[in-house]
Amino acid sequence: MQYFLNLLKKILLAEWEFFPPKNKKILIFDKTWSNLLLKIFKKNQINILHTRGEKVNLYIVLVCLAKGLFRPGDYYMQYIKETNPKMIITFIDNSPLFWRLNKITNIKTIFIQNGVRAHFRDVFGNKKLVSKKNNYKVNLMFVFNSYCGKRYNSFIKGKYISIGSFKSNMIKVSKKNKKKEIAFISTFRPLDNSKIVSHDISWGYYNKNHIFFMEWVKRYCKKNKIRINIFGKNTSRKGKDIEENYYKNIFFDSDFTFVRLPLRGPTYKAHEPTYRALDKFKYVFTPDSTLGIENLSRNGRTGFIGNMPNKYPINTIKFGWNENFKSKGPFWTNQNKYSEFKRVFDFVINGSESKWKKVRKKFVPKVMPYDYENKIFKREIKKYMINL
Repeated sequence: MQYFLNLLKKILLAEWEFFPPKNKKILIFDKTWSNLLLKIFKKNQINILHTRGEKVNLYIVLVCLAKGLFRPGDYYMQYIKETNPKMIITFIDNSPLFWRLNKITNIKTIFIQNGVRAHFRDVFGNKKLVSKKNNYKVNLMFVFNSYCGKRYNSFIKGKYISIGSFKSNMIKVSKKNKKKEIAFISTFRPLDNSKIVSHDISWGYYNKNHIFFMEWVKRYCKKNKIRINIFGKNTSRKGKDIEENYYKNIFFDSDFTFVRLPLRGPTYKAHEPTYRALDKFKYVFTPDSTLGIENLSRNGRTGFIGNMPNKYPINTIKFGWNENFKSKGPFWTNQNKYSEFKRVFDFVINGSESKWKKVRKKFVPKVMPYDYENKIFKREIKKYMINL
């Protein structure tokens, strides 16, 4: 009954489709970033299966109800059966439900990685989910790098292909002169002692070293007369206000700007300004963020300060953890020391172009290659679709 009530609630709040969905060759599982694929595939080839209640097909709902099926998964399966696709594709690469679809439907499945994966608040940390016993299969996995591909392959059967960030690859790198200012990509979390879901760790513990670092950043910027621009993380109005006030209390007497981005929504137009804005700055820093790694792959000088407590699973989100990098390198550190902060900042700001060329050549292909216009993806998909 609870499943029925939840389904009814979704129906009442969603946009309604009254007619049966048409048979189409490609089904996009989940709307997230789906319009990026509309730039590659023809619109008349695609159906979108909305999995978050944005849009509900009443014909499919009625079929499910007639069969006594009330679970969301039943709706998805009936939608797939009705549209009879040759291929199902998604940007939700960390969805166990999607990993099962090939086995259930015998339809070719493909995912595109959309964020850095770790053990902290992510699927890699769930031992039950990442067991080979689950017998998952995804035919093609387009991943950030080969290390992530191998990790997925340890519990999902299928072929992985390294393409870097699909979203970043769609945006041409700006060659305009950059501002000699710092852009800091915030990873702000709530400053309280509430427990983090699925972990015996509080947000207060997670954040305990953050103010130590930010106070040092303030002194460094003042001493070197360099402006800092904080790129906010939070998307809600309340979250943005809390985050902005947090940084204002630190940088109240500094040359400082808090950037409220239009932010990283699930559309091309929503994410493009983020890359454009970041491309304007010569020096970029972050504790850990996919956007920071994307900036590095886009030829940007980027420093990573992973000074959060060195405790599992928090340490799995630090730069280079998946790739088995050392705890510190030319442009990153995982230590909570002033001397390490200074070393990384000095290299990002003062390192010669020849040194940066060498470290990019050595590390960027291992972390996130940049493939403008997703040529690799298009080539592989074209070959794949010939056989469908």
